[in-house]
Amino acid sequence: MTEQEMTHAHVLFEAIAAHPEGLTQDELQAVAASEFGADATYTNCSGQAYNFEEIVQFFFDRQKVVKKDNGKLVLNTGNICSH
Repeated sequence: MTEQEMTHAHVLFEAIAAHPEGLTQDELQAVAASEFGADATYTNCSGQAYNFEEIVQFFFDRQKVVKKDNGKLVLNTGNICSH
């Protein structure tokens, strides 16, 4: 699979940012599936490939996205790269 066939993970940040109240993981997955397909492959800035569940876990592990008490995912803007 080439990088051109992958969707950059930053598009998921944009989807979350478009919903200031946050999105549940299921809501984010529905948005992603609608925009990029249910089987989309995402890439991080290093070019590593992830499926949806893996990229969300990557976001949690790096504290780029956090889950609020109400279950909604929001951006942790201090941990998001700006390139």
